[in-house]
Amino acid sequence: MTTSLRSMPRLVSAACMLACLIGLGGCKIRTGDSVEPQDPEVLSYTVAEGDTLSRIADRYRIEVQAIIDANDLDRDELDLYVGQRLRLPGARERPSYKPKPRVETAAPKPDTGWYRPRSAWAAQTVDLGNVDPMGPLSRITVHHSADDIDMVDDPVETLRRIEKQHKLGQGKNEPFACIGYHYLISADGAVWEGRPLQYQGAHATGDNNKGNIGICLLGNFDRGRPSPTQQKALLAVLDRLCQQHRIARGKVVGHNHFKTTNCPGKHLDPIVHAYAHGR
Repeated sequence: MTTSLRSMPRLVSAACMLACLIGLGGCKIRTGDSVEPQDPEVLSYTVAEGDTLSRIADRYRIEVQAIIDANDLDRDELDLYVGQRLRLPGARERPSYKPKPRVETAAPKPDTGWYRPRSAWAAQTVDLGNVDPMGPLSRITVHHSADDIDMVDDPVETLRRIEKQHKLGQGKNEPFACIGYHYLISADGAVWEGRPLQYQGAHATGDNNKGNIGICLLGNFDRGRPSPTQQKALLAVLDRLCQQHRIARGKVVGHNHFKTTNCPGKHLDPIVHAYAHGR
């Protein structure tokens, strides 16, 4: 059969379409630009000291065999050397582990804002060779300084005078390491640290001082009454110490609880007694 040249393009086009339909290949129907699959990214890596195939594979999250195949390594080449160049297909480096910075939790600071520290007034140091550790706290004893002038004199000078007397042992059985009371309250209601609470006091005689917090109000309360501010400060200090150290209110006593004495004075003693009995 003779086929004209004019009909040739139509025959070729028909033949191509038929081949595509019966899966013979050779022709492709394009509906746009084809997107060829991309090869995985290949990282060029230089072997460093201590590297092994397994370590490199783990670091870059690929298989050991993938490294072997990509670099045509044979059994004699599996021992790496420093400076060796490797191709790592599809390499994705693991993010380095960065531990969270450790946040140091500061120990809670002791609540000291309610009193004026010993350093605010003391002119002498504590004789550490003449003190015993306090031990568990279990009671509180209230005193008065028994001097009228202490209600009007400068509290700092009064505290220094009392401490000097105590360290010399004036009117005492023996010299004290420092002032015998742990806290002192002046007429203006200010609370002063006396002997640091870590040391056993010297205010209730002998073993009576064990676990016993000594509080002294400055003034003579056989003759006069504590100022309202001074009395209010005393009750606040008792509340604080009882709560902080879990001391029962019934364990708050006057000095006269331990010995025959007018201390803490006829005008202060009823206040202490009322506090201890919840009134």
